[in-house]
Amino acid sequence: MRITTVPIPNIPFLFMSKGKLAIGLLLILLTLNAYSEPYSPPTGIPAPEFGINETVESIYGSDAYYTHYVDASDVNATDTNNSNGSPAKPRLTIPTTLAAGSVVEVRGGPYSSPTTLTWQMNGTPTAPVFIRGVPSGNRVQILGLSGSSPRLQLDFEGRYFIVENIDFYNKVTISFDPSVEYGTLRNSEVHNPENSTGALNPTVNAQGTHIVIYNNEIHDNVRAANKDNHGVQGGAGGNRIWVLNNTIYNNGGNGFQACNRCNTAPLGIPRFIYIGGNEFYGDKEVAIALKYAEDVIISENRIHDYMLASSTAMVSGIIIGADGYPERVWVLNNEIYRSIRGIRIEEAVDLWMIGNVIYDIEQMAFNIEKTNPNTNIIGNTISNADVFINQDRWTTPILTVSNNIVVNMAGVLNGSHMNIESSQVYSNAAFSNNLFWQNGSDILLNLGGGSSGPYSAFSSTEEFNTASFGNNNIIADPLFVNATNKNFQLQSGSPAIDNGLVSTAYQTFQSTYGIDIRQDAKKLSRPQENGWEIGAYEYSASLLPAPGNLTATAISSTQINLSWSDNASNEDGQTIQYSTDGGSNFSDLTSVSANTTSYQNTGLNASTTYHYRLFSYNGSGNSAYSNSASATTQAQGSTQNTSNNSSSNTASAASGGGGGGFLSGWLLIAMLSISVLRQGEKHFQRHHSNT
Repeated sequence: MRITTVPIPNIPFLFMSKGKLAIGLLLILLTLNAYSEPYSPPTGIPAPEFGINETVESIYGSDAYYTHYVDASDVNATDTNNSNGSPAKPRLTIPTTLAAGSVVEVRGGPYSSPTTLTWQMNGTPTAPVFIRGVPSGNRVQILGLSGSSPRLQLDFEGRYFIVENIDFYNKVTISFDPSVEYGTLRNSEVHNPENSTGALNPTVNAQGTHIVIYNNEIHDNVRAANKDNHGVQGGAGGNRIWVLNNTIYNNGGNGFQACNRCNTAPLGIPRFIYIGGNEFYGDKEVAIALKYAEDVIISENRIHDYMLASSTAMVSGIIIGADGYPERVWVLNNEIYRSIRGIRIEEAVDLWMIGNVIYDIEQMAFNIEKTNPNTNIIGNTISNADVFINQDRWTTPILTVSNNIVVNMAGVLNGSHMNIESSQVYSNAAFSNNLFWQNGSDILLNLGGGSSGPYSAFSSTEEFNTASFGNNNIIADPLFVNATNKNFQLQSGSPAIDNGLVSTAYQTFQSTYGIDIRQDAKKLSRPQENGWEIGAYEYSASLLPAPGNLTATAISSTQINLSWSDNASNEDGQTIQYSTDGGSNFSDLTSVSANTTSYQNTGLNASTTYHYRLFSYNGSGNSAYSNSASATTQAQGSTQNTSNNSSSNTASAASGGGGGGFLSGWLLIAMLSISVLRQGEKHFQRHHSNT
């Protein structure tokens, strides 16, 4: 799903007569609905049956529809003889027991509650319950109290409900009761004030059946020094839990944890956990930690900046099996970087790590310990770590390592670029069709030689193939598109092209879960040409060329103009990304149409440096990135360049075209919004004339 942002012109004069309700409705209408398109899940993850595509508009006919109206900031708000509320006489509090078909619109605030609170939401598939803040602007806040009641434990109970657009702030923890069926938390924020403590663990506890946690920010939830405080937990007895498209960061434990010590709990081990499309960073311990869980799919997550030493965990991007024994875990097409360790593996059964891009790792890309029957490392791209695979401590895995690209291992910790200490592990391992490259230097491998070697040095593919080190392994430059800018896709002529083997892993997944995962980290189907590629990316001669010649020019204290060359003739569009940290981390700014060659980025901060890049996309995948360009906005009060008269983010196509209909288009939307408002008021009067 690609979401395009639309600028809102400054035309408040249209709505002065309608007041804040009309303005709020306009904002709702102008916010493009993130759920309007069918959800396309990450690789290997089934789409939830309920919780993402359902909206108030799609079910009840209008986004302005509600059955309950709450606004604690209104002087007329009361709960006395006012079961539903209205704009003229809102409820003071959010109702806690809701029948099927209830839609609670929450405005104003903030709202504070007792130490514990239960929302009983009794929806049905055709009449789900919604509790929702206004979709645009500042989210309504629900607070934990201070003083003698320092926390709020909020329990969700019921079935077929959606809670959305709410800011849960300051020591609030949310728990889906084990009895919940088809419950969703989306488009919300759950967080503590920065640098504060006193939160509860976990922040969001997902139990029940068919639970969806989608498009939320969950961050800065810290309990106390050396005490875990996880962002999201897959709790005991959970069955089919989706954690999708969230931003989870700076929590006092793991970003996500599958439950600890729940193997003997009455509710049992959680099963079918889907963690996909999220961004994790900066949590105290680990992005994703699996203790006890079965049938887990971790797909297309961006995991980075796990670099702080912790007294309570071995900091890694992902840990599988620490103090637990997960089974059937698939780690697919994730990006992991700037971490002490990439993926640490303890005590797991049937583990598959496929198509991941792992780079800038301080120690091991893969750290294998203890007992791991059937561990598979297939089709990954690894760059700039200390060790590719480090196997130490006691362990008896059956290890399959194939189709991986391994580039620029430092080899400082153990003196080797791959460290397999156990002779038993090595004798039971299969190494085939991997590509190694150390910029022309020898490849140093410990192949069952114990903790101190001896190490085998290989300088050529021929030596690999005559030394009983697996089959068809290669020493060669993989010819990445641009490794400096972390583009590890393959250029034409790469020795990784068509030199991979056909792994049985893909058929195993499809036979088990009924989903085809034969696609690379850019969602390009595999294979593309005559055979499978080595590494995380397929090569296709028909791949889109990248945009070029990107320039950025500061026009004022709030505006930077971009221009570039569109080098593709068959793209569907182009995505522009920006960075405010010197180009270390980029986020999507907007998507523009095919053949576009310029963009005006407004609403910026004065005296601030912005970095930009962009890529083209179509149904076959994404191009490489353009060059990066940067500009610094002028100081506050600088005069805008009069040669640029646009006051909003607009894009112009290479073939020309103007914006003559822009204002009239917004006027049409404005008039439609007033019409909808009037219809909503009539509807409310018909159905709630007793209030």
